[in-house]
Amino acid sequence: SSPAAFFFVPAFDYFGSEKVITATLVDGKGAVSAKSLGLTVVAVNDAPSIIQNIATILAVEDQELSLAGAFAISDADFAFMPEGQSLSLGVSISSLHGAVGLSSTVPGCYITSGHGFSLSSTFSFQGDLTVIDKTLQQLVYKNCADCDSDDLITVSVNDF
Repeated sequence: SSPAAFFFVPAFDYFGSEKVITATLVDGKGAVSAKSLGLTVVAVNDAPSIIQNIATILAVEDQELSLAGAFAISDADFAFMPEGQSLSLGVSISSLHGAVGLSSTVPGCYITSGHGFSLSSTFSFQGDLTVIDKTLQQLVYKNCADCDSDDLITVSVNDF
């Protein structure tokens, strides 16, 4: 006899255990033997993504501008976290010519580099997804003194 080949193609982003196939053998004397083949698909870490809600922002020279709603974070792993556990994320924000910061503190947000609560060219913070989204609602920007040129704000996110 030749070996049999089986293929299991799960749905996109599927993980978990499946009973793939059960084989039952019956000999000529009525004896029966059944065996099941189980398969476990292990979850992988999906990278978080940044949702940019505003493409271009018009800032007035030397005035602080709220960036609330400009960015949001999404992470597919968040939906699969066991109850009572949270997904920790790290966010870095920088401005090429201006300064970025937060208008107020958010409980559970930890500034890991830069000033955060006073404007600077770059700062980083971390927290769970809910805290990160609340923190991004406090994001503010101010262009450099007497600047009238374009600026670039860069946001990056990582999960731990």
